[in-house]
Amino acid sequence: MRRIIYNIIVIGCVAASFLTACTKECDFPDEQAGSDGNSITLNISSGKLSVSRAVTAEGVEVAVSHLDVLIFDNTDAKTKVWSERVQAADKTGQITLAAKRESFDANENYWVYLIANSTRTEENFRNLADL
Repeated sequence: MRRIIYNIIVIGCVAASFLTACTKECDFPDEQAGSDGNSITLNISSGKLSVSRAVTAEGVEVAVSHLDVLIFDNTDAKTKVWSERVQAADKTGQITLAAKRESFDANENYWVYLIANSTRTEENFRNLADL
């Protein structure tokens, strides 16, 4: 009898942990990236997207002066396709790249890396060949 009660308690605890781990809240906004004509526009943040659930970021934590955008192809070599430094002065959460959509192959996957406030020069990123 004890064994049956013990098994029921264990199964109940496991079920409770699985059921409480589920959430309906979506952490990502509906539109991750969009385009304006032939330009590539990236949504960096959204008012609905919480950056940290612990505390609200203030001051230096949110002071982004520039972003280095690195785009690599999805081959095994991970060859760099594009690099660009974008100034983040407008703080809208969107950046538009100088690269045009036609510069990239349609229906291909790319790796996009964003590096905020890098101390390396833009020339270092331009000379980078692959990952």
